[in-house]
Amino acid sequence: MKLARAAKQPAQKGAARSFTGVAWQQPIVIGETAEPRHVTRVTFEPGARTVWHLHPVGQVLVATLSAGRFQVEGGPVMAPHQGGSFTLSPGEKHWHEAARDHLFIHLSIQAADRNGEQATWLEPVAEEDYARALA
Repeated sequence: MKLARAAKQPAQKGAARSFTGVAWQQPIVIGETAEPRHVTRVTFEPGARTVWHLHPVGQVLVATLSAGRFQVEGGPVMAPHQGGSFTLSPGEKHWHEAARDHLFIHLSIQAADRNGEQATWLEPVAEEDYARALA
């Protein structure tokens, strides 16, 4: 058994290529097995969102402080309740975000592909799409 202390895994500001607005990422579990799993706590400041992206091995998102929304390309905008989760298939293009006036925190669980990639970051979400998601 290996204990990872949160203090040893500092939060880092999300990269501008991956987020619009400010989001903080803090590793919780860094996989080291044959099929490594990575768990990250992501805290979105009000109005922050990811860009469109996908995960080559899929992803599970678990809402821990809910005031956010998710959308898979071509699908409806969904708002999870605290404790709710979404499972995304490998390669499923999507984005997630915080409401304009609330924090949103979720756990992001995914594995890396054979090349060590956990996500492919794409284009920003258009402002009109974000506004429509909040309506």
